[in-house]
Amino acid sequence: MIDLSYFQGGNCFSAMCFSYHLKKMFSCLQRCLNHKGLFRICGSVTKIKALKEKYDQGEEVDLVNEGDVNSIASLLKLFLNELPVAVIPDYLYNKSDMADRPGCTLRRLLSSLPKAHYSLFHFLIRFLVKVAAHSDENHMTMENLANVFGPTLFRPPLMLQSNDMLQNTSAKKKRKERHT
Repeated sequence: MIDLSYFQGGNCFSAMCFSYHLKKMFSCLQRCLNHKGLFRICGSVTKIKALKEKYDQGEEVDLVNEGDVNSIASLLKLFLNELPVAVIPDYLYNKSDMADRPGCTLRRLLSSLPKAHYSLFHFLIRFLVKVAAHSDENHMTMENLANVFGPTLFRPPLMLQSNDMLQNTSAKKKRKERHT
């Protein structure tokens, strides 16, 4: 059971009933683990918008008949992106110094997550391991999945994102200057 009551929002798509809808999305995607480009190929914007609107209005959604694999996968990513708080909250970024201390492990950091965050993270990771197990067919290796879900799970504050972009741009310029 995924207890996601912590993730409250202004509509059904991101409110408590999200646990039920999330399970339905995972269930549909579970049957399509061999689908080439799962999570990498975008679904129909029109379908995604229509499905999201139904969720937001509290209507029953028949993902099997109203969606397709790519739209359901895109809807799941959208859902995770629209959570009011990222699965791995930004306050963990302030604890980055913990990684330098002896005895501080990833498990210990994850155990500091609120229960709802940990439940969702654990459920999602277990699902993504299944997706990666079919990477020969779907081309979604662990690395590809990390590229797709990393920015969603670890939404750094805008300031950190801006600083990183500036630093990356400046570092690239310096490297380019050295090679010219």
